Amino acid sequence: MTTYTPLTQEKNFMRSLFSNSTAMILLGSVIALFIANLGSLFDDPIAKELAHLSHFFHEHKVTLLGHSETISHWVILVFLSPFFLNIGIEVSRELHMGKLNSIRKAMSPAVGAVGGVIMPAFIFAAVITYLKIESEAIFGAAIPTATDIMFTVAVINIFKNVMPDAMRSYLLALAVIDDIIAVIITVVVFNTGIDWYMLGSVAVVMVILAFIRIAMNVQNLLPYLVLGVVMWLFMLHSGVHATLAAVILGFFIPFDKVDNYDSDDYTPDDPAHHLEHFLSEWITPPCLAIFAFFSTGVVISLDAMTSPIAIAVAAGLFLGKPIGILLFTYLGSLLRISDKPEVSFIVLLGGGFAAGIGYTMSFFMASVSYEGHAQWLSQALMGVIIGSVLSAFITILIWKIAFNKAKKINF
Repeated sequence: MTTYTPLTQEKNFMRSLFSNSTAMILLGSVIALFIANLGSLFDDPIAKELAHLSHFFHEHKVTLLGHSETISHWVILVFLSPFFLNIGIEVSRELHMGKLNSIRKAMSPAVGAVGGVIMPAFIFAAVITYLKIESEAIFGAAIPTATDIMFTVAVINIFKNVMPDAMRSYLLALAVIDDIIAVIITVVVFNTGIDWYMLGSVAVVMVILAFIRIAMNVQNLLPYLVLGVVMWLFMLHSGVHATLAAVILGFFIPFDKVDNYDSDDYTPDDPAHHLEHFLSEWITPPCLAIFAFFSTGVVISLDAMTSPIAIAVAAGLFLGKPIGILLFTYLGSLLRISDKPEVSFIVLLGGGFAAGIGYTMSFFMASVSYEGHAQWLSQALMGVIIGSVLSAFITILIWKIAFNKAKKINF
């Protein structure tokens, strides 16, 4: 039985969205890493100048809209928002009439996300304690708790033609919840200068969005997008990652609620579908490539790679994520808190490792955790790269074994 998805011809929004973007994401990342490390690879003035320019993007701050951030961070905030808007719409639809359309089904990724936060933090703390690192380094336990939605879905896209809808829906929702938990950690643990007045303003915009969506049933996209921009600005000044506003907006975009959404005869014609189609065709692919380029310019250090903090972060992502997610997912099912995703163990295991691709979100957590500790930060970033690359490699290997009879794997 086919599953309803927003795009008519592709039959799956996420599959269409990333069909031309995965290679661009990886290419942007590789180019960024190469340029950032030119200075150490080649003893050439031009190479060193290019490397310096890459570092300049990550170090030079620009004040816009009364808010000061580095150039690379501004690029991430602006160019990643359309992607998160699409993710919000997709998850919202799945919660209403897809694979997460019951309380226990919806609780499954939530329970898994909690496990995927607790276990990586525990493993990081255990490694740091065992290796007897300074006690202050324990704050880095928050680093491996984050999942990078963009790179995780890029890996999912390799198997877009054979991936069970239940696995894709589960991972999307888990990654969104995971990032929300990461934001909460930065607010509660690190007290990153939250402006509660601005955060309250975000809540007011959400109430207005709910009113025009539920009470007035407005089908025109314009008021939603205008309010979404206002909410994004309030979120920016609140001290919380502004891209979260795009996810929230996605939950308010109207779509048809039908009983025959899994029918091949049903043709969607709602605001959510039209917005998804426009973004996926014209906006998201180049935005993701630009985002990948500006977010991945990290200087590789072999010494930092073998440091205790790098090992702790890598272990948290590579081991903590799959162990925590699978353990809590099955425990939630055993206690009848949630339903287990309708996939085989090996497919779910691959999903657990996919969540270990922390990358840019973990970079953000590292910058918050080790602010003022440049050496620890460098080591943590290397740990994120190691853990994320290992997680991506094992995910592809496991899913290749799981889908070895399929003929449509996009290698």
